[in-house]
Order: sequence, then structure tokens, then C-alpha cells
Amino acid sequence: MRTRGRRSKVPRAMTRAAVETLLWLLDEAFEASEHSLLTNLKAVDDVAWATVPERWLEFDPERADRPVGPRSIEDIVRHVGECKYMYQDHGFGRRALTWDGFARTLGGSPTRNQVMAWLGEGHRRLRGSVAELSDADLGAERTAPWGERLPTRDLVRIMIEHDIYHAGEVNHIRSLMSGDDRWAFLDD
Repeated sequence: MRTRGRRSKVPRAMTRAAVETLLWLLDEAFEASEHSLLTNLKAVDDVAWATVPERWLEFDPERADRPVGPRSIEDIVRHVGECKYMYQDHGFGRRALTWDGFARTLGGSPTRNQVMAWLGEGHRRLRGSVAELSDADLGAERTAPWGERLPTRDLVRIMIEHDIYHAGEVNHIRSLMSGDDRWAFLDD
């Protein structure tokens, strides 16, 4: 059909195969796979949740008075949650959140259950924003929390990798605290 010398635009089918794959990967990294963040957190007891492993001091013997990574598993979970909220807000929302505001969102001394519920809500919000996309939207540039414009698929990929990275960190801290950070096959 032609209108005044121009072709009418026929909308392309809005495919979602790539978006559905990214949603699946987001869920796998966060809660579904055996190596996911939540799977690793299920094995954390209340003592490990709040403790900074003494063995952090061994990583830099020249600076033994100052641990290299002095953070508890709770600190890691808060960081992961903060990133979920920031990436969702800056990439898909109003870009109103700042890194400084997160201590207030959880209150002074939240319980472990409150922190976990807050983390879950951050994941739900991020996932909800991704679920609204079509595959064509994945190339659109969006704002990262540090201000750079990146393709949407890269922002989502970063968040998938982020959950996996910190799931491994949680597992490593649990191992340090148990005194056994060796691979099981090395003991054979």
C-alpha cells in the first residue's frame, strides 16, 4: 500500500527469543542453578553471614594490618542488591538512585530475612524491566549506573555475570571460614 508516494511501514514481528534467554540466565544466576547466588546463600549459617574471615589477612602479608577484602557475606549480599536496584533504576527507570542512599533503604540494622527480601525485590524489579523488552530493544543504549551509555544486552549481561561472580565469592568465604578451601579432587 502506498500513501502519498511513501510506502506504509509494516511492523516487524516483535521477537523475544533473546529476551527469554536473558531472563532464563538471570534466573539461573540468581536462584535456579546449583551454582546460583541464592543456592550458595542457603548454605550460609548466621555466624558466617556476619563474619569477616580471618584468613582474608593472609592475602597480602605486607599489609596484614589491613585486610584486602574485609567484607562479610552480608556485605556482599547488600552490594549485589544495591547493584540490582541501581542498574534497574539507571537503565530502565528515572535514574534517581545514588550509591549513597542505600544504607537508608534498609534501615540501620536489618535482619538477614529483611536483607534477603530486599535482594529478592531488587531482582524482581530488574527482571520485570527486562521482561518488558523485545529482542529489538536489546541493542538500544541505556545508562549504566556510572553514567556510560551501553547496549541494553550488555547491562543485562553484566548483571548475570555479577550474580555468578558473587555466588563464587560467597562460596569461597564459606570455604575460608570452614578452613578447607581446597578442591575435593585434590584430596584423592
